[in-house]
Amino acid sequence: VSEDQLAYRVATEYLDEARRTLDDLDKPPKPALQLCLAMVLLTEAVHGSMSMEFVKALQCGGNAHLRAGHPEEAKEAFDQMLQVAEAGYAYVEAAAALEKLVQINLGLGEANAAIECWQHALTIHSDNLKSRPEIIQSMEESLVALKQAAPMIAKAAEEARAARAAEAKKEAEEEGASRQRAAGSSDR
Repeated sequence: VSEDQLAYRVATEYLDEARRTLDDLDKPPKPALQLCLAMVLLTEAVHGSMSMEFVKALQCGGNAHLRAGHPEEAKEAFDQMLQVAEAGYAYVEAAAALEKLVQINLGLGEANAAIECWQHALTIHSDNLKSRPEIIQSMEESLVALKQAAPMIAKAAEEARAARAAEAKKEAEEEGASRQRAAGSSDR
């Protein structure tokens, strides 16, 4: 066994252990997310950017960010996972990435993006995976329901954003008033 083969084997074992560890964390803390980024980058370096190992690392990273409450970072990981999986004709993984992106986009109130992802997943299931007719029918029915719900999803997301903005403004005003009172009392 050459040194390169040994290093590859050891790196692969460490990466597998890191992935399992991250998958076991319910709500990964910041150091775990930094480990996650390192794991993704190292997996790409060791196995290549078109490998199934890299796809698994991106999936692990996306899931870790979701559990940590970071949907935007998770979305980036699943977008990249989708691109790599499709480029490598790994349609099961591509469909899995799309289904996660639907979930994330709905959580962010981006109904149209969720619809696009669901349509893409439906195409993969019908054209590439040759899924059973009942799966295709269920996905088509879900797509119709998603399209019907899109205006309500968008409205709810807008109301939630407005409520968060109002809350942030209120907190800023209270903080400003508190500072003024503190400055006024220190002048005396």
